[in-house]
Amino acid sequence: MTVSTFLAVPLLTRASHVAVLRPNLPHPTAFLPVDEVFKAPWVSELRRFLESCSPNTVTLTAASQDYAPNLLNWLIAALATVEPPLLNVLVLSFDANLTRLLVSKGIGSIHVPYSSVVADPDRIGIGKIWMTRLAVLRIINYFGFNVYQFDTDAIVLRNPQPVFDLYKSSSVVSARAMLPFELGKGRWGFTASMGAVLFRSTLHTEQLWFTMHNLTSEMSRRHMDDQYRLNFALDAMGLTWQTAERRFDKENTGICPNGFKITVLPPVYICRKVCTVKKGIPYYIWHQSGGNHSANSKLQQSTSVNRWNLRKDWQHMTNSTLTGKAWLRSLSIYS
Repeated sequence: MTVSTFLAVPLLTRASHVAVLRPNLPHPTAFLPVDEVFKAPWVSELRRFLESCSPNTVTLTAASQDYAPNLLNWLIAALATVEPPLLNVLVLSFDANLTRLLVSKGIGSIHVPYSSVVADPDRIGIGKIWMTRLAVLRIINYFGFNVYQFDTDAIVLRNPQPVFDLYKSSSVVSARAMLPFELGKGRWGFTASMGAVLFRSTLHTEQLWFTMHNLTSEMSRRHMDDQYRLNFALDAMGLTWQTAERRFDKENTGICPNGFKITVLPPVYICRKVCTVKKGIPYYIWHQSGGNHSANSKLQQSTSVNRWNLRKDWQHMTNSTLTGKAWLRSLSIYS
């Protein structure tokens, strides 16, 4: 069965459709065999969540128990502060207790153990977070759904989805980044970020996932990182940027010979290093760079610039009978 024939199969029947090819996961050796991955309970839970989504678009964020405060801070902004709230939010959780709490509060969440996706989680260390997330993003696309992905420190100030919709001809729309430096400080001058990104479910995106799966260069193998794999795959596809100029208020669009198109949004929409430099800009997402990947470092970055919404005694509210937006608002320092 060809990829184009596969895409004609009705949404959500693909996981059980015997004749349909399973998706290539975005690394040749890092993941368990795809048939084994699809036996994990969370895949069925994911399908049930997707069945409730209209339109066919999901907003994903991911966290472990250590990052619960960062996650709740993000959820308060995304679901209980901005209007309209973000669409069909699903939390990819790496801890069963965190998933149980969120589900009990009416917030979509699936528990995805690293060992149900990654072949050797201990060997790749922190990379297991990004590789598991990348696999879930790929599977959501496989089911025929567009998927946004936001880091929990990419704080939503205004609903950014209308901005992404300005570039409907692009299969991928992302924030601007610099990693991997081989491309960001080298030939391109910038890269596509995985901290705020939209993967549309298109034939061209399927070709991107296929390229990620087949990417076998030493550099791409060495870095178990979703942003490295995305950008090295784009490079392998022969991506050419229509403009390489890095402007504060101008997007960059790249095109591959096969017709694949990606748009990288400018900092005027999603700030990184300029967050604390450019004053008075009505950003959509505040994603200040710096620090390290620890939960405490991410927390300090958000609190230092008044992007922290979560009250200190939030844990006392976990037994509250409130659910959904009402519960999140009760956790806010502004409630």
